[in-house]
Amino acid sequence: EVKKNAPLSNAAFEVLAVIAYNQPVTKAFVEQVRGVDCSGVISTLCQKRLIEEK
Repeated sequence: EVKKNAPLSNAAFEVLAVIAYNQPVTKAFVEQVRGVDCSGVISTLCQKRLIEEK
């Protein structure tokens, strides 16, 4: 379980920035921009309800 009030990591802020600047985006696009797997970060952001899958 993810605490909603827990601070975000630098990776999470990076993913949010990529999404905000380029939306709508796919997970593959975010991973291409960052150059690393983002599954965990994206999962955390979804659980915190900062992003949503469509």
